[in-house]
Amino acid sequence: MNTYDDYLADQYGLLDPHSTSQHQLSWRKKVYEFFSAPVTRFYLHVLLYALFLVLYIGLCIYTPPYNEISAREVYIYAHIITYAMDKFREVTLVPGNSYMQKMRVHLTAFWNVYDCILSIFSVGGVVVRLVGMRNRMVYLWGRNILVICCAFWQMRFLELMQIWRFSGPYIYVIVKMLRAMIPLLTLLFLPLVAFGTLREGIMVMNRTEITLEGIKNILLEPYFMLYGEVYAPEIDPIDWNVDLDEAPLYQAVPIASVIYLLYSIVLMLSVIIAVFNSIFIRVLEQSELIYKYLRYSIIIEYESRPLLPPPFVVISWLYMGARHCFSDSDDAFGAISLGRHGAGTSMGVGHIFAPAAPKVVRGDHSEGLKLFLKAGEVEELHDFEEECVEDYRREKQKAEKQQSECQLDHIVTR
Repeated sequence: MNTYDDYLADQYGLLDPHSTSQHQLSWRKKVYEFFSAPVTRFYLHVLLYALFLVLYIGLCIYTPPYNEISAREVYIYAHIITYAMDKFREVTLVPGNSYMQKMRVHLTAFWNVYDCILSIFSVGGVVVRLVGMRNRMVYLWGRNILVICCAFWQMRFLELMQIWRFSGPYIYVIVKMLRAMIPLLTLLFLPLVAFGTLREGIMVMNRTEITLEGIKNILLEPYFMLYGEVYAPEIDPIDWNVDLDEAPLYQAVPIASVIYLLYSIVLMLSVIIAVFNSIFIRVLEQSELIYKYLRYSIIIEYESRPLLPPPFVVISWLYMGARHCFSDSDDAFGAISLGRHGAGTSMGVGHIFAPAAPKVVRGDHSEGLKLFLKAGEVEELHDFEEECVEDYRREKQKAEKQQSECQLDHIVTR
């Protein structure tokens, strides 16, 4: 081996890459590495989540008896409840001094906020449905809540699709567009409410109290006008089925309609489309980088997840509790001694079901993914990054110089 290989072997326990003994793994080692790999956990979660969605959709398209619970419902409700409870475990893995600080850091990600809100409403729907076993109306309320939540559980599958090259960058584009759309919608919502109030207040003169119907008409009809529904029979006040003498300023409605449509469709929608187009072009130029970033984030996430997804994640919880209670025992619950490339280290099968902190194998070097680094390690990483940047800059300058020389030679030959 050369000096660099000797350094790797000494620091990290790596053997000669040309050595045949490095590739001779025992069957126990192979099983361990397979089930502890993030990709295995990810696809197992995907398969069982797809099964959960199929059963959930089947539950939504028919109405079971309110006074009894089927096995399908038990599985669905168990998945919802265990998924919500597992969120507390995920928060504990976030760096922070207190649990509330960890929670705030955890909720900075879009999908974490989405999962928390979805879990709260879904668990609430399950509780209302179970209470409704004694009252059919309460049961119908719970069922409707669960049906609405089912649509959002299906949309959550987009989070799992981020890892695939054909869909990951586009999902990232959608999230970026949603974030950019919120402030723009404010500029569109204010004139929508203003026009809706003017239109409803003049066209309906006989309403004696504030009703939900009136509020709905203020928002709903101007909203549909954005998509081309202009309510043609109501444009000309002569066609109104009211006494126009009671609405002296009825001509203000068609004039306001023209101004509202010019502002909302011609101006604001064009601005929104332009912003979306800019985001799409900018992200598309970096699609490969974004795909690798999303894939890396998924790997980091599933490296710390248990092998078994909800509702079978309860097995992982039980193991973690037992391991915590009997942590003083070296061989508790079937620890298997497996050498790291023949180095004679020990790995427990429990890491497959309930991953914990990466184990130390030599000195301060860990065999797990590095989420946190010491000050010296950060400095070494920065030095390595600076060297990579310098190498990239030199390569780029060299390529530009060669391109300029080729262009000059081409001009000379002409």
